[in-house]
Order: sequence, then structure tokens, then C-alpha cells
Amino acid sequence: MSVMERSTSFPLGHTPRPKATDVDTSFFDNVDPEGDITFQPPEVPEGFVSPPSFDEGPMETEDEIAAAYEELYGPAYSGVSVLGNDINVMDSKAKKVGGFGKVKKEKVRDGFEERVVQVRRVTKVVKGGKQLHFRAIVVVGDKQGRVGVGVGKAKEVITAVQKSAVNARRNIITVPMTKYLTFPHRSEGDYGAAKVMLRPASPGTGVIAGGAVRIVLEMAGVENALGKQLGSKNALNNARATVVAVLKMRQFRDVARERGIPMEELWKLSHAGMQNHKWRVYFHIFTHRSWLPEATISVRADSARAMVRPYAVKGKKRKKRVEKYDREEEEEENEQPVEAVKRNKTNNGDEEDNAQKGVDVELEGIPLAPSDQKEVNKAGVVFILEKASLEVAKVGKTYQLLNSDDHSNFLRKNNRNPADYRPDIVHQSLLNLLDSALNKAGRLRAVYVRTDRGILIEIKPHVRIPRTFKRFAGIMLQLLQKLSITAVGKREKLMRVIKNPVMQYLPANSHKIGLSYSSDKLVKLRDYVTPFASDMNLVFVVGAMAHGKIETDYTEDYIAISGYPLSAALCISKICEALENKWDIL
Repeated sequence: MSVMERSTSFPLGHTPRPKATDVDTSFFDNVDPEGDITFQPPEVPEGFVSPPSFDEGPMETEDEIAAAYEELYGPAYSGVSVLGNDINVMDSKAKKVGGFGKVKKEKVRDGFEERVVQVRRVTKVVKGGKQLHFRAIVVVGDKQGRVGVGVGKAKEVITAVQKSAVNARRNIITVPMTKYLTFPHRSEGDYGAAKVMLRPASPGTGVIAGGAVRIVLEMAGVENALGKQLGSKNALNNARATVVAVLKMRQFRDVARERGIPMEELWKLSHAGMQNHKWRVYFHIFTHRSWLPEATISVRADSARAMVRPYAVKGKKRKKRVEKYDREEEEEENEQPVEAVKRNKTNNGDEEDNAQKGVDVELEGIPLAPSDQKEVNKAGVVFILEKASLEVAKVGKTYQLLNSDDHSNFLRKNNRNPADYRPDIVHQSLLNLLDSALNKAGRLRAVYVRTDRGILIEIKPHVRIPRTFKRFAGIMLQLLQKLSITAVGKREKLMRVIKNPVMQYLPANSHKIGLSYSSDKLVKLRDYVTPFASDMNLVFVVGAMAHGKIETDYTEDYIAISGYPLSAALCISKICEALENKWDIL
């Protein structure tokens, strides 16, 4: 083979490059390179219609654009992936470059809300030691019937929450609900050692549940339901048990469709089944009388009649709240022993003789206190301390009288204002009142204290109040628990809780005066008490609270004794001073 033959042979599939001499350029022979070349377009064929421009045609809808993308690129661009999950779930893994080259993740926007149920620290023992991780439990839901529970672990809390949220979105379930946003029927679910009971509720009830059960129901959009955790308190197991209970529920229309019957007939069958069940219970109770005690039969009969009533009674009759007070003196007044009556009849003549001779008669067991008949016939004064802060509560293992100094933390934990608990105001007022010259002269008839909870306390004028607040608090605690304080070695009650209202204990010929800083009637006490008659008893109502105003319906006059707000103890001192000046008590 010659050299020329070898050079003209080419491998298979190779196209030889054309030479310059092989190109036909004859059509340029008659063309003037410096002249203008005129373009002559071809003739338009018959029946040709020019296409409309982009501005003249109608705007495409989003559905048409999505259909076009789906036709070109497949179903993944239509919003649903091949796996059946929302493709937006996978957007949480898409990385996005932010400022300064930092990589951040976009927030998921799929209509679901996230709520963290629990974040716990877990450890894993390995060869080199312990590995610390965080486990997060997250519930996601759209509050329209879809909810999911997920769990995730990571070395950081944020990462664990994100992983659990993705896991929850992969386990979305649908909660069957009625038009009243409650369950169609009862259901129970178990998961591990946790057991959850779910019950439908009437409109306006709300979600009465706790822990993880409440979070799952709220994220699902349930507004009226009852839930109870009957087993373990584990948050994850209770959340999954709630999901199991919800999956057991079925709508009435689904059951009717499966049975092939209309909804009305299914409703009649279910209602009749409930009534038959009640009658079966009623029949079972009364056909087994032979082996039941009489008391048990009566109780079960009442319960069975209650079960078969056509309509349930709304609400239960509440027991009438009985006011607690000392009833011993009332019983002694109402009951008179027969022997005492006979003794009075037989000794009636002797008593009359002794009375004529001026000898005092003393009954057995009741000592007579020396009294001046001249002071008893004179006018006196009665003090009423309104809205006193005397409240007992169990702090720790003991009951104590609440005050702002010792129990401020306890009161704040119970959503109470510590400034309202001031029993020291009552203590100071009683000290000023009982130690006054007015009381020593026998003009103080009685002292009544009404607490802010409506408890009425009577304090005798000759009682000795402890000087220290700690001992005073102990006596008030004993009084509120036992309802009375008795003198040592005597039957006389120095303090006791009495029955309301206070009007029945006030003197008949008395004038009721209330003290209030907000009153428009500003007076001088000496000039105010002078015009009253010498036989007129005065009743002063003083507020024993830190701040506020007394509002009583039995006061006849409201006065202000100073242009400045004064304490209760100072007001009592001014009143005692004015009355001592009026009655010439030194």
C-alpha cells in the first residue's frame, strides 16, 4: 500500500474535514461587497395566522403554571413528593448562605405550629466515658384536626428540637372531631405503662386535661374534651397513648358507610343500645336481692333509678354553709335543768329575804365579778373593728396566723398580696383601747372585731391582751380554731366567735358612727361628742385594715377626724381622749 493510500484511509465513524477548495462560493460572484444588500423575505403561505404577542393574551393562572411544570419536569414540582409527604418538610434541610458566609437553615412554613413538651438530658456510657445528649419531645399541629408527636436526640438543645419537629411531621395523624370541636365518642389508649382516657364534652367546657395530653389536644384543635392520665407520668408515653386513643375513634358517618345503613338508623340503634344497657343494670340489681344486704339494696336501687331517668338533674344541691360560732351559751340559755327550777321554787322565799337585807347571792360554780351599779347605769361606748386581717393557714406542717413579715413568700406563691395581711393593726388597736382610762373607768361596754371573711369576734373589756405580737398571734390562732378563749380557773369566756349580725349585740339607745378619711364631714372630736345626751351610748366603727374603706349598712353617720390618713390605733386614742374629756375621766 502506497503512502497516498494510507493517508486517505480514516477510522470508522470519523468524518473527514472538507477542504477550502471543496466549498461552493459562486453565489458571491455577482455581489458588490461595498454596496447595500437587500433582504427579501419569503412569501407568506396561504392560511397562515400570526401568533398573539405576550401582552395581548390572557394571564396564566397558578394551576396552569403548575400543570405546565408538572408536564415538563414530573410530579415532584406539583407540591407532592413521591413518598406522599409535603415537600416543604424537606426544605428544613436546605442550606442557605447568609451574611459573612454563614450557613443557616430556612424556617419551615407548612402551616404547623410547634410546641416543646419536654427537654431532658440523657447520657450514654461508652468506653471512653459518658456521652451527653439532649432528648426533646415536640408536638406539631395545625389546630384543624392534624397533629403529630416526635422525639429527637442531639448534642445541642436546638438541634434536638429541630430533629424532633421533623420526626413529628413524619407521624401526622387526623383527629376525628364533631362540629362542636370535641370527640365523637369515648376512647382509651395504652402505650407502655401509660394509659390515657379521653371523653367528649359539651361546648364551653374547654380542655380539661394535664401534661402531654393537654398539649396534644390543643395542637389538634380540640376545644372541648376531658382527658385523664391513669398510668405512668412519662410525658412521651402519655403523648403517644393519646395518639393511640385518637386513632381508635371513628366518625358516625364512616361506621354507617361500612355497615351500609343511613346515619339516622345508626343513631337510633346506638341510643337504643344505651337505654337497654341501663335497664339491664336495673334488672340485674333487683333480681339479686337474695344475697345483698338491705342497705346495699337500697343504695343500689337509688343509683339504678338515677341511671334510668330520662333526663339528668343539672347540678347538685349544695349543702347550706353553716356559720361557725360558739353555741354553748345559747344552749345554756335555752336549756334549764329541772333541779334548778325546783331549787328556785323552794328557795324563792329565802332569796327575797336576802334581797331585802342587801346580801348578794352567788350561784354554784359561777363567780360574781364586783361591779359598780352607778357605772352600769351610765352611758358607755362600744368599738367595732371592721375588715380585720385574721386568717389562718397551714404553713409547712403547722397552722399559723398569716402576716406580711413572716409569710410573704407563702402569700406570693398563692397569688396573695402580703400588704393585705396585717394582724398587727388589730393588736395595736386592742392595746390602746383596753389600756385606756376609759376602759379602767368602766365606760367601755364591749369590743367587736369582724374579719375580712365575715367572722365576728367578741372581746370582753376586762381581758388582758398579750404585749408581744407573737403571743397575740398564738391566742388568735387558738380562738379561730376552738371558737372561744376561757379564763384560767373560771368558766367565763373572755373571747368568743359569735353569730352575725353585730346589730343584735348593740345597745338599744345608741348612735352608730363610722370613721372614714374620705368622708366630707371633717369634725373635731371634742366638739362632735359634746352635744350627745348623757344617757346616749356611742358606737364607733373603725377600719382595722392597711388600706381601703369600710362600708357598713348599720352606721348612721360617717365622719373624718383629720385631714390626713391616720392609723386605727391613733384614731382609737383620739376617740378615747375626747370621751374622757366629755365624761370627766382623769
